Amino acid sequence: MARYTEHCTLPYTQEQLFELVADVERYAEFVPWWITAEVRPAGDNIVHVEQSITFGSLRHKFLSQAVLQHPSSVYITSEDRPFRSLEIHWRIQPQSQGGCTIMLAIEFNLCSGLLQKLINRVFDYEARQLIKVFEQRAHELYRGEC
Repeated sequence: MARYTEHCTLPYTQEQLFELVADVERYAEFVPWWITAEVRPAGDNIVHVEQSITFGSLRHKFLSQAVLQHPSSVYITSEDRPFRSLEIHWRIQPQSQGGCTIMLAIEFNLCSGLLQKLINRVFDYEARQLIKVFEQRAHELYRGEC
C-alpha cells in the first residue's frame, strides 16, 4: 500500500480551488500523466469518471467515483483494475488571513504486487509533483482574480 499527504496554502478562494479540483475532465490539459477523463453524473453530488493515465510506458484505463462536497472537498475512490483500492481526498480550507489551504491525501493498493513495487519507487515524487501541478494551474487561472 502506498500513502501520501501534502498541503499548500494558496491566495485563492475556496470556490476557485474547489472548481479546479472538481473539474476532472480538464486534468489532461495540465496533469502530465493524465490522458483522458470522461465524467458522468451519478447523483446529486456524485460523478463516475472513466479515465486513462500513464506512467512511463504503462497505460491504464479505470473507473472511479467522486463525491463532490461543494466547496470544501472532493473524495475519489476506485476498486477498478489496476487498483485493489484507491482513495484520493482533496480538502480545501479557508484561512483567516485570506486564501485557502488545499490538502491532498492519496492511498492506493494495486492488484499486481510487481506493479506496486515499481510504482512505490516513484510514488512520493509523483505525488509531490501532483500538488505542484495544481498549484501552478491555480496561478495560471486565478492570478489576476484575487
